Amino acid sequence: MTENNIADVDVMSMTVADALSAGLIRLTSDLPKTDGRLSRMVEQLVRDTTMSYTDIVAKVKEEFPQANTSTKSVASVACVMRKKGVNVPLRLKLNMVAA
Repeated sequence: MTENNIADVDVMSMTVADALSAGLIRLTSDLPKTDGRLSRMVEQLVRDTTMSYTDIVAKVKEEFPQANTSTKSVASVACVMRKKGVNVPLRLKLNMVAA
């Protein structure tokens, strides 16, 4: 197998250990730790009414490139905060329809 080329790899026949050693997967414990900074950042940004969830994801990934943050995970954080009584503004979902 050539480096960064998995086209010739039969991943279905690989063990997890083989995939790890080939660099095809990595353990979450191997990812850099954010010590709660990422969570605090998302919690702070969802309070900003000028930012969409997409904007928040972009800002998070700018600061933490390894983050797996998505608009769904940001919405989930906002939902949990609202359930805890935090005043988090709702974002309207705009559905664009061609005329």
